[in-house]
Amino acid sequence: MKHKLLLLLLLLTIVGSNSTPCVAQEQSSAAKKSYWKDVNGNWISEDEFNLHFYLGKYDTNIPDYKKNRKAWKELKRFWRKHPEESGVRHLVALSDEGKKAKIAEIASQILVKDHLGQEFASFQVVDLNGKPYNSEELKGKVVVLNFWFLQCLPCQLEVAALNQLVQKYRENPDVVFISFAHNKKEDLVSHPKTQKLLYPTVVLNKELGLKFKLQSFPTNIVIDRTGKYAFESRGARFGSVGLLDQAIVAALK
Repeated sequence: MKHKLLLLLLLLTIVGSNSTPCVAQEQSSAAKKSYWKDVNGNWISEDEFNLHFYLGKYDTNIPDYKKNRKAWKELKRFWRKHPEESGVRHLVALSDEGKKAKIAEIASQILVKDHLGQEFASFQVVDLNGKPYNSEELKGKVVVLNFWFLQCLPCQLEVAALNQLVQKYRENPDVVFISFAHNKKEDLVSHPKTQKLLYPTVVLNKELGLKFKLQSFPTNIVIDRTGKYAFESRGARFGSVGLLDQAIVAALK
């Protein structure tokens, strides 16, 4: 019995001595999962990074592979020489001219002009919290719509910037935000990603999707005070939410 007790104590000592390094190793691995830095080289969250990028305040150091493969290969070589920087995304400042040029290029790619000036389809919907929205009753206000779904990565990337707009106009009763998510209600209610978006969320069923003539996600639309399309964009790119903000400002005039 005495030998068994000694053996048990020895095993407990070995397990105890190994437990702390395991925890430390896990914490170290978790710390390395941060891949975003601001313009000064400080570590920031992914949401902070995306906020600046999709509002068009700062660009990223990751080059466009299709347009500049040479720069992409140079970045990969740099990552191989500096593994501590591998995969890290930096925010970088653009000159005023460079920013305008890039925003103009993005606008030509994501803005849709087919429906501008046309009447937006009428709707009567209820959000996940039971609040009703009627397009007829919303006339006289600027209505900002976002169309997304839970599994859409670009939709999730622009959330921080979209939330910034909600905060910016929260004291303005003439601006109404509504999102339509192409998921089942039970999935949206229980999913943490839904809670991150500050827009009131409505379930987007097939009937509504056809009625709104949706072709891709994310889609952002601004409806003016008369109920007509004032802005429509498809996709999330550098400065795309900044373009949406400009459209809201213009619609309020």
